[in-house]
Amino acid sequence: MAPNTLLLNDGRGNYTKSNEFGTSYSSTRNLKLSDIDSDGDIDILITNHGRENEICLNDGSGNFTECHGFGSRDDPTPDVEVWNMDRDGHKDLILANREAQQDLLWQ
Repeated sequence: MAPNTLLLNDGRGNYTKSNEFGTSYSSTRNLKLSDIDSDGDIDILITNHGRENEICLNDGSGNFTECHGFGSRDDPTPDVEVWNMDRDGHKDLILANREAQQDLLWQ
């Protein structure tokens, strides 16, 4: 297992390691990008294997040091989708789970 890492493009196809995000040495299954906190910056949602899933908030400078968990470490979540399902103006999370666990909607 290795940390999640942000690589920045210099505009010429060269990538430079910027910073790490999420739980160090997590078992990341998937990433989803969305402005979760509606501040105009793209945040990162991480689905993990054997660990709680995470939302890492962008501080506006491409740093993702503030992370919050969602779901539980027992949720086998390979993917998550973000959408305002109930049209209340807030983004909801739809978790696609495996291993005979029910899919979940977090509002």
